[in-house]
Order: sequence, then structure tokens, then C-alpha cells
Amino acid sequence: MKNDFVITLARQYGCGGRTVGKIVAEKLGIGYYDTDLIKLAAEKNGVNPEFYKEFDEKATSKFASMFGYSTGIGSFYSSTYTDMVINDKVYFAQSEVIKEVAEKPCVIVGRCADYVLEGKENLVKIFLHADMDARRDRIVNKYGIKDVKNIDKYIMKADKHRAQYYNSYTNKEWGDIRNYDITINTSKLSLEKVADIILKYLEQLEDKK
Repeated sequence: MKNDFVITLARQYGCGGRTVGKIVAEKLGIGYYDTDLIKLAAEKNGVNPEFYKEFDEKATSKFASMFGYSTGIGSFYSSTYTDMVINDKVYFAQSEVIKEVAEKPCVIVGRCADYVLEGKENLVKIFLHADMDARRDRIVNKYGIKDVKNIDKYIMKADKHRAQYYNSYTNKEWGDIRNYDITINTSKLSLEKVADIILKYLEQLEDKK
């Protein structure tokens, strides 16, 4: 199979999305980009990566833009507005890097990459999700989260942040199946098998050309 695809991978928290992305990239022999996009964006703009990292995948506050700056009603909102501006700068800086790395076949996890690259030739948009039981198990046993009592709240909060980020910077809704070429429930399969399904899908796309 020709490795000329750019694969964007959005995922619910705890469904194993990063691992699947790494397996796919490794089997195809192509690049894999996730949190390293922050480092690349920071280096491109001469900023400390740790500073950008704090604002990674965080949404702009529309409330802050309405009241914290435009109406000038005081310093109460000043820090919120500052964060909003930085969020935007990080998003656009990452978007430029995403476009650059996507000049070659690769797998890109999160960060609205499917939207940033919309219309690009050979773009394949994937969304991974999983049942709550499977997500709980992975988070406790694989991610090392020990606060089992509040695990559901932790999962819902993580998904909420991802949805807010995506919805804030796109005209689409995070997790809406209409935004993706293929969605897969990772609950009942090994992540290796999930990666194989993606590879098989890519083969079918290649055969259709």
C-alpha cells in the first residue's frame, strides 16, 4: 500500500487513541504527531514550549471576549482575556505546524487537525470512542489514575475540554459522526486490532483510486 495518507485521529479520553495512532504510524512507516506539535509550534515562534503546553487544547472563552475586553469593564476579566488571547495564538501556531507536517504522510492526534486540513487530498478523518467500562479500566490500569471514586467525573471533564476546544475553533461538533470518515468503538477489540481495521480501510481507499 502506498503510504500517502494523512490521518487525523480524534478520540474520547481513555479509549486508547494515542496508542492506536502510534501503531498505525509505525506499521505504515510514517510520522506521528501529538504533544510534540506544541514543541514544534513553540520553536517556530521562539516561545518556551512549557509556556505553550499550559494552553494546549484549551478553548477560547467567548464570554471573556464579550466582557473582558470589548466593554472595558475592569481588571476583573483581564487575566481571562489574556488567557483567551494566548489560547488563540497557540491554536493558530499549532495549525500552521499541522499544515507543514501534513505535507508528508503522517498521523496527527487531536488539535482540530481534521478541520485544519479540511479539503486536503488523501486526508482520512477518524474518531475513536469506547464504552465507559473499558475507559475506566484503561485509565486506572494503563494511565495510572488512582482516584477511582471520581473516575467518571474525570473522564467526563476530559471529554468536555476536548469538545469545547474543537467546537470553539471549528464550525462543527466534536464527536459528530458526520465529521469523520470512519468511527470505531475500541471497547471489544485489542488496540492492535483497531489499528488493523484502520489499515484495512486505507487499503480499500487505495484500491478505489
